[in-house]
Amino acid sequence: DMSLATSASRRRPIQIASKSVSCRASITSALGHCNVGGWESCSVLELSMDSAPPPQDKLDALWGEIQKALQDSAWAQAEGLLRRMLQLVPNAPVDVWDVLAYALLMQGDYAACLVVLRPWSSDATRSFWVNHKLGDALRGLNQLNEAVEAYQLSLADGSDTPLTVRNLLQVL
Repeated sequence: DMSLATSASRRRPIQIASKSVSCRASITSALGHCNVGGWESCSVLELSMDSAPPPQDKLDALWGEIQKALQDSAWAQAEGLLRRMLQLVPNAPVDVWDVLAYALLMQGDYAACLVVLRPWSSDATRSFWVNHKLGDALRGLNQLNEAVEAYQLSLADGSDTPLTVRNLLQVL
């Protein structure tokens, strides 16, 4: 559903934050196509914290490529570009992680989606889509009780889309 992609990405450029890299970014930068509990098979990204962040115009150009891949439903390409963005800006805002989760969901990679979203589930800057997508990933893994909780959190976060209610009813 393209409206979900638009909502997820919000079509705004990513601004570089000046705070230090968080533990959440360090953990989730180890993403590959990880199976839950299978960290030994994950490919870890090498991140250089000594180098200066890339110029904003380069990040804006990369974000434009990400938007195009999402519009074209090129989920694997979007995932790769988002992982590149996160290599460049590991302390990226929740929106970037949210869009990565969307690309993973669209590819059916529910386990990797959980790895991306769980650290953001209670973050103060999240939108209701974070817990909605967490519910989708849990539903995809047939973890229905946890999916119910995630959809309920999405509603508590202010979800105004009938998709959240529909998906909640499907897992009850």
